[in-house]
Amino acid sequence: MSRLARAFRTTGRFLAAGAIVFLLAWAGMVLTRQDGSIATLWMANAVLIAGLLRSPTEGWPVLVGGAFAGNLVANMLMGDPTGLAAALAVCNMLEALVVATLFARIFAPGAAFRTLDQLGRLAVLALLGPLVSTPLAGW
Repeated sequence: MSRLARAFRTTGRFLAAGAIVFLLAWAGMVLTRQDGSIATLWMANAVLIAGLLRSPTEGWPVLVGGAFAGNLVANMLMGDPTGLAAALAVCNMLEALVVATLFARIFAPGAAFRTLDQLGRLAVLALLGPLVSTPLAGW
């Protein structure tokens, strides 16, 4: 693949990640926002984690960078000051990276989650990401 083709592909992934996360973050905030900038439903990180797990790890920085940009813009459009918007976006990226990294290490590609042990590990991961990011976001 030529350098130009790689550049277009990388730019496309960055923009796609940013657009998808922006739309999901904005929708989550508009549809479910509570007092104190808290969204009840946050699908943006779930979709980002899925995207990370379907991509080679060397492509993760592009996806996370695009997702960060999309999350930042959504936060700012909802009225968060730039510093707060950036801090919340960092917390979301940290959450997604923690979950995706641990998931990739614990489960084989294409894991079917057929045993209680596998489902238990998945449940722990589902709780671990927010346990890492929530105290930082609330700080």
